Amino acid sequence: MSRTTRHILETTFEFDEEIEQNIKLTYLYTPATPQRGASYSNAGEPPEAPEVETIALEVDGKPATNDQLDDAQTSDSLWDKMIEHAEKNL
Repeated sequence: MSRTTRHILETTFEFDEEIEQNIKLTYLYTPATPQRGASYSNAGEPPEAPEVETIALEVDGKPATNDQLDDAQTSDSLWDKMIEHAEKNL
């Protein structure tokens, strides 16, 4: 069973290809799980990628708008930063 941990990442992020803004992102992190092999009573389980779930987002010290939250949640680069940040702080 994976252990979920809570993290806060403070970094910069560029919304809609405009200027970079300071953000404070609070999120939950669940680490990856390795593949589990088959046994006589179980067919096994495939590996699972790490997961992050955004709890709160502040942009320049103010609560994020829905559009800013959507942009942050769909950003691959920000997802990578959250994974790297969480794994360094376990």
